Amino acid sequence: MVATLLLLVALFPLVLYQADPAVVDLRIENLKIVNQYSGGYQIKGIVQNKGVTEFKFSGDAVLYRDSQILTKVSFGTLTAKQSFEVIYDMPNGESCDSPYSALVSYSLKIEYPTINAPPTDVDSNFGNNMMELKVSTICATIYTTFLNNYRTGLLNLINQYRQSNGLSPLTMDPCLNNVAQGHAEWMKATNTFSHTGKGNSSPSQRCVGCPSCTNTENIFEGWDITGQDCFNQWKSSPGHNANMLSAATKIGIGCAQGMVVADFA
Repeated sequence: MVATLLLLVALFPLVLYQADPAVVDLRIENLKIVNQYSGGYQIKGIVQNKGVTEFKFSGDAVLYRDSQILTKVSFGTLTAKQSFEVIYDMPNGESCDSPYSALVSYSLKIEYPTINAPPTDVDSNFGNNMMELKVSTICATIYTTFLNNYRTGLLNLINQYRQSNGLSPLTMDPCLNNVAQGHAEWMKATNTFSHTGKGNSSPSQRCVGCPSCTNTENIFEGWDITGQDCFNQWKSSPGHNANMLSAATKIGIGCAQGMVVADFA
């Protein structure tokens, strides 16, 4: 009888280790991109112990991209039903061409109330869990929101400046927006900063086809979330300042990862 009881005690932790996944269930969930602030993105994943038993976990949750570790969160104890976030703030201009992946790897310490039976550590390979986040479409959606906000913010700054100088406000022109955006994206793609664009085109050549078209254009290079830095630089430049205070009635604004273009008409 004594021998039988000892055998049951020795096998008990092994039975738990191989039990229903609902008992041991640590995973990353809801890996997604959120719009943290205008112009910036945030990757967020939830690491949750969905198990029903009060086992203790310890390990790491890692977010990486193209085999490069972006952020790593270590946890010492994560009992049943607990969770925490893994967060990574994407730098402005980070590419959306390849996916992010998240991995949680942990050790499970089984603690059972048995005299003379120490806790058991389960191999960390048990329960590895990986998620992958495809980012291209999501980034494009968030960037569209940022671009609309950026255009509105920069236009408001220019119009306030014009009104303080007794001039009528400019209106946003969708066709000029497309022209300005095209030139901004071309400058970014070619690492060029110039009013001369694709195919040696001038501003007036690029806006052919728009209801209003002139050769008046401002450009800016540098990360600028609100438009304030761009506006300040244009205001301090005689030529760019004159364009903002011209007789124009319409404007188109483009922004592509640090390249800003404004076309006036």
